Amino acid sequence: MKIMSIIILIVLITISCAPTYPGVCRHNALYTSSIMAEKYETVVVVGFVLGQVKTWHAQTKSFINGKWEWIIKVDSGAEIGTMEQHLVYQREYSPNNFAEFVSDNYYIKE
Repeated sequence: MKIMSIIILIVLITISCAPTYPGVCRHNALYTSSIMAEKYETVVVVGFVLGQVKTWHAQTKSFINGKWEWIIKVDSGAEIGTMEQHLVYQREYSPNNFAEFVSDNYYIKE
């Protein structure tokens, strides 16, 4: 019984100490655009964040029920939300072109 408790404790410590790699806006935009593009016209908007020098942000927009809606990532997938950052300069990419842009440029190397 004591050996089983030790094994369970080791497993729990190992699982809880496993590294996590949090995503950033480019990952969320790739994820949400891939979901939304299956049903709606979808673009990924990229631009400078207002008031922050050389800080970029990317977020998905989809054309739903006759208007463009900002899309956010949630645990269960994607949903209509609000613009997460106020973008000064905006450029729109199709989901495929954004994926290519990210892989080619590693999202505007700093």
